[in-house]
Amino acid sequence: STIPLRLRRQIQTALLDVQKAMKEQAKESAAATGDAALDTVRKLFESAQVVGGVTVVVGEVPPASPDALRGAIDWVRNKTESSAVLLGFASEGKVTLIAGMSKAAVDRGLKAGDLIKEICPLVGGKGGGRPDMAQGGGTDPGGMERALAAARSWLSSKLSS
Repeated sequence: STIPLRLRRQIQTALLDVQKAMKEQAKESAAATGDAALDTVRKLFESAQVVGGVTVVVGEVPPASPDALRGAIDWVRNKTESSAVLLGFASEGKVTLIAGMSKAAVDRGLKAGDLIKEICPLVGGKGGGRPDMAQGGGTDPGGMERALAAARSWLSSKLSS
């Protein structure tokens, strides 16, 4: 049997409305997770250590998109003259790590890509990137604390020498 043209148009309109609502919901959800990550980064920033003139922000944040985490790293970089940031989260059995260094930190020899390559094996993965921004991940969320501790140690040792 065939569906009358008027009914098909009503169905198409209803589907378009549902798709539009889903897109709006996805946007709101992404904004909320990005806001939660930025709120956590603000708290980490308030308690951040300054090592050798570089503000070191390392911590776990709520799951968010890589773009939201890069935005949070940029927020820290805009608040300081010299900063080194590593953010990570575990979600659905996977770990995501993103590092960012200010230009002044890169000039002192800190490279985000080197940091990511150093700590990603601790979460069962790998990664890399540029000196100012790098990303990696793995499949072992149980290694997150070790990776964060290793990042703090790596940054402290680089800044102390």
